[in-house]
Amino acid sequence: MTVDFDPFTIIVFIVLYAGITVFVQFKLRKTFAYMVFFTIFFIYLVGVLKYTQFPIYLSKYMRAEMGQTVWRDMNLIPLVALKYRALNTSLLNILLTIPFGFVLPFISNLRLRQVLFAGMLFSIMLEFLQLVTALIVGFTFRVVDINDVIFNTIGVVIGYTLFIGFIHVYRFVLNKWHIPQNAILRYIYERTQV
Repeated sequence: MTVDFDPFTIIVFIVLYAGITVFVQFKLRKTFAYMVFFTIFFIYLVGVLKYTQFPIYLSKYMRAEMGQTVWRDMNLIPLVALKYRALNTSLLNILLTIPFGFVLPFISNLRLRQVLFAGMLFSIMLEFLQLVTALIVGFTFRVVDINDVIFNTIGVVIGYTLFIGFIHVYRFVLNKWHIPQNAILRYIYERTQV
């Protein structure tokens, strides 16, 4: 038996999104442009959760097939267990969090250190959820690894660097060619992290 990212899970995320949106829109009085970037970030977070946490195998028979135990296969020593074959996983961990570092500055005024810290916390939360799931089920199909946190954090830094570069180029292009701005383009232009 597995718990997958099924229609019920999707409905839960839609209800969560609706609740957060109502709060952000009416209590915090955010603009339409902000809500566009908030929605993009929320969809990204849901995608990351789907990719890193689902499916969850509940069958006792899966334990024998997976062959991984929670404590034996956990890696808490940075970069020591890193081998050439882990290069693909490390690259995927970097790519997974580049959007985090790129999009978060569009919905916050966080600078590099704060985005880095938020990205690290996000990565630790993902690993912690994998650990909790493994402890509840009794075996793991995803290995809890400190290297994932390291490479996820590198991805966040790359994403933030791309954000800074994008904003500089975007402002240069708009200033040079005097492109008319709608609400979203003006919102991007006014980002203050640069």
